[in-house]
Amino acid sequence: MGHKDGTASAWDEYGRRPWDRDYKDEKQREREWETYERAKREWARKRLGKPRARTDERMRDVSDLLLDDFLREEGLLV
Repeated sequence: MGHKDGTASAWDEYGRRPWDRDYKDEKQREREWETYERAKREWARKRLGKPRARTDERMRDVSDLLLDDFLREEGLLV
């Protein structure tokens, strides 16, 4: 990210800076991705049959389809 004074800053998707120990640790990144995916799926199971919160109506159809596809794979949605 560039700043008005010409300097720049960098973070990975988990907020780590380039000098942080885990910045380029692919095993750590994979563990965090798996944790994120498990949490997302658990949330989907808990929301089954309940209204979905949306922050952007333009993405409604896409996000609902992804959620519904997962729930169908789990046998929770017909």
